[in-house]
Amino acid sequence: MSVVVRAPAVAAIPGPGDLICPDAEFEVTAQRIEDYAVAIGDANPRFRRRGRDSSHMVAPRAMAAAYLQLPVRLLLTDADAMRRAGIAVERILFGEVEYQYGALVRPGDWVRISGRLVDRRASGDKELFTFGMRAAREDGAEVACGTITLVRR
Repeated sequence: MSVVVRAPAVAAIPGPGDLICPDAEFEVTAQRIEDYAVAIGDANPRFRRRGRDSSHMVAPRAMAAAYLQLPVRLLLTDADAMRRAGIAVERILFGEVEYQYGALVRPGDWVRISGRLVDRRASGDKELFTFGMRAAREDGAEVACGTITLVRR
């Protein structure tokens, strides 16, 4: 998989909305759509080429969601940003994730994925971090969005 990663435009600081994940973008290809469909066991003919023709193809809606967590994962592997934000990554556990699906994507579309911290709060002796994530085509149409909640124990 070829994914282009772009560093955040704003320096990562600890407040909600200010801790920005690196953007990632990828090109949707006919091969990528077919590979995803095979991986999830979906035989829908709209996910398969007809010979060399891919003009009828669309990606399964959940395909973009498969990439939504990438900016958060990239941020969590940035030890310097995590230190500045006061987040001890070694104490982070996965909490939950929610997705919503939007516009379809087709071969040739580029999808950009972004994320940012939208809520940070204490809950007893734990801390909850909720990141908002968005995937959009080049024309700005939202393909998928979601939230991921992480728990610091």
